[in-house]
Amino acid sequence: VVGGGGFEIDNITTSTTYGAASATTPAAPTSLAATAGNGNVAISFTAGADGGSAITNYEYSLDGGTTWIALNPTDAASPITISGLTNGTAYNIQLRAVNAIGSGAASASVSVTPNFQSTLAIVNTISAFTSCIGSASANQSFTVSGSNMTNSVVVTAPTGFEVSLSSGSGYGSSVTIAASGTLNATTVYVRMAANATGSPSGNITITTSGAASQNISVSGTVNSLPSAPTATALQIFCPGDTVATLDATAGSGETVQWYSVATGGTALLGTTALTAGTYYAESVNATSCASVRTVVTVATNNALHFDGVND
Repeated sequence: VVGGGGFEIDNITTSTTYGAASATTPAAPTSLAATAGNGNVAISFTAGADGGSAITNYEYSLDGGTTWIALNPTDAASPITISGLTNGTAYNIQLRAVNAIGSGAASASVSVTPNFQSTLAIVNTISAFTSCIGSASANQSFTVSGSNMTNSVVVTAPTGFEVSLSSGSGYGSSVTIAASGTLNATTVYVRMAANATGSPSGNITITTSGAASQNISVSGTVNSLPSAPTATALQIFCPGDTVATLDATAGSGETVQWYSVATGGTALLGTTALTAGTYYAESVNATSCASVRTVVTVATNNALHFDGVND
């Protein structure tokens, strides 16, 4: 080929080479689902296309996309957690992915309200109570524990029952357990009250702020007392006689126990030697309920007796 200026051009070759497509920012995340926590929320989602450059982090917005905050530390996979939120406040949250090119498209918003949920746990082995009219039953117990506590725990007994934080004293219609944060297992004692009658039953309630209340079912039977035994008021015995020779009569199916005191004390053995003084007879029925005590005065017969010597 001869150019217009008199010079020759040989072997002209032209070609066009196309490189790989340029990376872009990521597509928007989809299918956002939020789970409320204590001052935080966890958001699961389906990641959008990464635009040809790996997603390295996510940003979130709490104000409709005006302001974006990068996760710190970075988190490039579902679910992500957003902290530093206020319990009880509703949030509309958007996400967008970040890669080496920049921040991607924003997701649709998801609504969530962080909360502070207290929990109570009860370990209960209580069975039916029994008692005798006028006396409290033996106590039984259960334990209360909790987490994320913001207030005290109140334990309230139903009519005919009473509770305490001590096995031997302090019984009443309710008790309060101070609690904050974690409540370690605390023992609550329960008994049927001395003024209970018939067959009381109901629920012990355990309550605290921010947690579902718990109930423990309780029931019991108050047994009747036997009648006091009948006995001769003055009984005379010879030296060497024992308690077994004292005479008192109880009702059918009942037994008689003897005491040296009007109330309380320990039943005397039948082999206990008699001495002049006052004794008390008590009837006990099949339900182990005891009557009021019958007073018996004992006098020993110290008359002279023949011993075969110098009579």
